[in-house]
Amino acid sequence: MPDAVMEIEPGFYHGVIDAYLASIWGQDAEKLMIIGHNPTCDELARYLTAPDSPAAEKLMAHHFGTATLAIFECEIDKWSELGQGSGNLIQLLRPKELSDT
Repeated sequence: MPDAVMEIEPGFYHGVIDAYLASIWGQDAEKLMIIGHNPTCDELARYLTAPDSPAAEKLMAHHFGTATLAIFECEIDKWSELGQGSGNLIQLLRPKELSDT
């Protein structure tokens, strides 16, 4: 990704969900990768997940542990449209589920 840009948001370390959402809503990129801390990442994933998402049941049944990756598809035109239940949680991966290769 030669045109990828990394931004560091100092407020994420002790941030609340509103800080994460405000940062997301201000983006103009086509795709985002958010790296943060719990409990906020867990709260954000649960907030964004549409109930009929393929991985929704897995998220609701387990804690969003350290190094968990949530992959969402969002049918929105701009990030400011992202809201509660607007994310289709495609996959939820935990480190122990990854192979050693």
